[in-house]
Amino acid sequence: MIQRYKKGSRMSQAVSYGGLVYIAGQVAENRKAGIEDQTRDVLGKIDVLLKEAGIDRSRPHRRRGLPAGDRRFRCDEQRLSWLDRRRKPAGPRLP
Repeated sequence: MIQRYKKGSRMSQAVSYGGLVYIAGQVAENRKAGIEDQTRDVLGKIDVLLKEAGIDRSRPHRRRGLPAGDRRFRCDEQRLSWLDRRRKPAGPRLP
């Protein structure tokens, strides 16, 4: 059964089906903040959606989307501290 979370007029912020949760692109509230703060904000939003879907970040499947260039490396530091390093998702640019 498909479950939808944080339903809006145009889309849901997350959808679960078959044991997987698909999360819509998340954007930091303050887009003028530094990349580290924006990353923390987005990861916090993802945690809320995962919790609402009844799972946590210990079961990653796939992840997409990082800024380009130097901003990517600063973003990666935040993401790696958030990620369970024993259970890395499939996807590009993971150490």
